[in-house]
Amino acid sequence: FFIRRRTALSQELFDNQKRMKKLILTVCHGNMQRSVIAEHCINRELQQSGLDDRYRVLSRGTQGTESDKDPPPKHKNLRHYENEWLLAKPVLEEIGITIPIDQEATPIDALVVEEATIIIAMERAVLLASPNSLICQFPSSGYKMRMFTELENKADDIADLYGQKDSATVRREILRIESIVKTHFKQLTA
Repeated sequence: FFIRRRTALSQELFDNQKRMKKLILTVCHGNMQRSVIAEHCINRELQQSGLDDRYRVLSRGTQGTESDKDPPPKHKNLRHYENEWLLAKPVLEEIGITIPIDQEATPIDALVVEEATIIIAMERAVLLASPNSLICQFPSSGYKMRMFTELENKADDIADLYGQKDSATVRREILRIESIVKTHFKQLTA
C-alpha cells in the first residue's frame, strides 16, 4: 500500500511541476518536420540558458484533427518518410538536432491549446488561412497565437518540406528555423 501511495504521490507531484512550467507550443500542418525541429531547437536553447525548469516545449499539427478533412499523417515521424528524411538528416546532424525514433506526430487539441502560454504557427495556413487553422478551431485562444517568423518581425511562412525534393530548400528552411530560435529566443521567454 505505501509503495503504491508513494508512487501515486510522486506522479502527482511530477504532473503538478509540469503544469507549473509555461508551455511554448509549436504547430505546423503534419507535426513531422517544421514544428518538431522548432521544438527541439527551442528545447536546446532552454537547456543552455538554464530556463528548462520554467518552460517546456511541445509540437503539434493541425492534420488529423476533428475539423480536418485530411487523414492523420501516414507515418509516426520524419524518420519514416524516406525521401524527406534523406534530405533533412544531414542538416539536422549539422546543427546537432536529433529527432527521436519514438517522436510521434500528434494532432493539436483543446487541452494543449488551453495550457499553452504561446502558440507559434509555422505558416499562415496553419494559423488562420485553412478551414482547420488554429484560429478556426480555437478562436478564443487567438491572443496566444503568432506566426513563427514574427519573432524576426516578418510574417512569411516557413515552407512545408513534405514532398520537397530540393535539398537546398530543405537546408535553407531548417537553418532558418534554427537561426530564428537562436537569434530571437529571448522573445519566447519574455
